[in-house]
Formats: sequence, structure tokens, C-alpha cells
Amino acid sequence: MGKILAMGISPELETLLRKEHQVLSVADGKAALICSAQEKPDLILLQGAWPGVEMKVLLKNLREVPGQTYVPILLLTSNVNPEEMRLAFEQGASDYVALSGHEDEVLLRVRVHLQTYQRYQEAEAARVRLESQIAELVSMFNVSDGRESARLLSICAWCYTRVEPVKGHWVSLEQYLKDTLGIALTHGICPECLVEFMQSGTNGKNAAQAGQQSHTTRILKGSSR
Repeated sequence: MGKILAMGISPELETLLRKEHQVLSVADGKAALICSAQEKPDLILLQGAWPGVEMKVLLKNLREVPGQTYVPILLLTSNVNPEEMRLAFEQGASDYVALSGHEDEVLLRVRVHLQTYQRYQEAEAARVRLESQIAELVSMFNVSDGRESARLLSICAWCYTRVEPVKGHWVSLEQYLKDTLGIALTHGICPECLVEFMQSGTNGKNAAQAGQQSHTTRILKGSSR
């Protein structure tokens, strides 16, 4: 179900759309702009005199409504002249449907464009979340301009699995990442450790312990230099 802003469509088509969607019906271009800004529809369906200066201006203005840059705009038209349709696309139309009395085609195109816009919204939301997580991570380590001293997080040099975010309070690295960034760890093995694992002949049961011992040995060797 989507929220559709409709201008000038027939009562029959509006009735069909209302069976699956919320329809915001307006009478003219001014009302369409106001409704678009206030209601943030998922799709705009326009029927009117095309080509026409008013419709071209309306398309351009609808694209300039904040938050509505990528909302699909469908034109219902009896004019399928390629040149006029090219102008319509240049002004911001996403698609057009020829008025031929086949409401099924209109419903199908509406459904397809709504699904595409929903996927765009999901991708945009994921991008915003990722940017927020990156900003939080950058803020945590205070590396905004490369000149400030980074915030240091103590990690145990022996087990390398526990950190000290607060003086005297040690928690597992996995728990720390989950609590601060919402990151859950999974398991893998880097190429260097894979070589050591294969050479050591360690079985799967003791792989983690052997890897940790190898890591601790490297730390101790490094500290004795």
C-alpha cells in the first residue's frame, strides 16, 4: 500500500486505486504542491492538459519540493507524441500512460513504481544509518582532521579479547562493539593465521587457542626487542 497524490484523475480510476492505496486527491497544481510538501506521497499521478505551460511548470516545481526529488511522477495523457514526451521527461516525469480506457495498465505501472521507490527509500535509509555509524566511529576515536590526538582504547596485550573503555572496567571486545556501535562480530581467519594454522596441524577444536597463543608469542617477542 502506498500514498498516492492524484490530480485530475477520473472517479473510476480513483476508486480502483483506493482498493490498494491511500489516495490524496487534489483539484489543481497549487493544491498538488501544497499536498506534496505536507504529505510526502510515495507516488504522484497527474492527468491534465498536456502539453501545456502549466503542467511543465508543475512538474518542475514538484521536483523541487524538499524530500520529493526522486518520488515517481506518472502522467496520464492522450498525447503520445515522442517530442512532447521527451519534454515531459526533461521536466521531471518518471513515466506516462496513454489514456486508452485500460485501467489495469495504470494500476500495474503504479504498483511497479511504488515498489521501485520503496527499494530506493530502504537503500537511502541504510545509507543514512551507515553514515551515522561511521560518524560515531570517527567521533569515538577523534580523528576528524588528522591533527587531534586520537582517543586511546586499552586492549589486553595478553588475551587481546578484552578492552578497558573505563579505567579499571574490562569488557570483552565483542560486547564493547555491540554496546557502542551495534556491531556483532562473526568469525573468520586472515591469510597469515591460516598459514600458521595449516603449518601447525592444529585441529578445529583448538584452533582459537592456538591462534591466541601465537598472537601472544608475537607480542612478547616484540616487547623484548
